[in-house]
Amino acid sequence: MRKVNPSFTKPSFAKQAGITLVEVLVALVIFSVVISVGMTTLGDSLSATRYLDRSTFAHWAAQNKMTELLLQPQWPSTGRTSGETEELMGSVWHWSVEVTETSAKGLRRIEIEVRQDADFDGYDSSLVGFVGRH
Repeated sequence: MRKVNPSFTKPSFAKQAGITLVEVLVALVIFSVVISVGMTTLGDSLSATRYLDRSTFAHWAAQNKMTELLLQPQWPSTGRTSGETEELMGSVWHWSVEVTETSAKGLRRIEIEVRQDADFDGYDSSLVGFVGRH
């Protein structure tokens, strides 16, 4: 019987190391989903930050207007007025003030609404205060 040289035997593929194309594709799909979720979360965070900035600045503008009204020496007349502030944090803010009578004599209610866009129907911030006759 003839002996076979071991270097001429069929190679064995059973113990090959490495990853298959399917494994690479699955890893890419998982990576894509994680990146997509991360980008969506980042976008939502940026939107929330812009909203909070706008609301905070609008509230500051409303507080400034309320302070102006409370420091005036004359009693505020009832009715609605509107105008715009000087630049605050790089934007011009539009306000409307409504002064109304209350059931208490010598006390008036002041409601201030502030918006960044003059054509916006709603408001970015509102503030209510009361002023008494001195």
